[in-house]
Amino acid sequence: MGRTLYIKATVTRCDSKEQILRTPEEGVQMISEMKDGSWKATHEFGADHVKQYKIVGMTKEKAVQEVESKGGYLKL
Repeated sequence: MGRTLYIKATVTRCDSKEQILRTPEEGVQMISEMKDGSWKATHEFGADHVKQYKIVGMTKEKAVQEVESKGGYLKL
């Protein structure tokens, strides 16, 4: 994997805590650049993790623009 970005999303798990959330919550999906040029969701993080690490997620639309500007494509 190469570069990563964060997208705002409703998530059902928090990979940093290795747990399934009791109820879906607002968090982020981490998307990562693959060797073939695609970008895929590789991790989900809940609200606590986002707050603790001061992660700023972008909208899906902004992420698509960012990925395409780098010559890639987003596969969610």
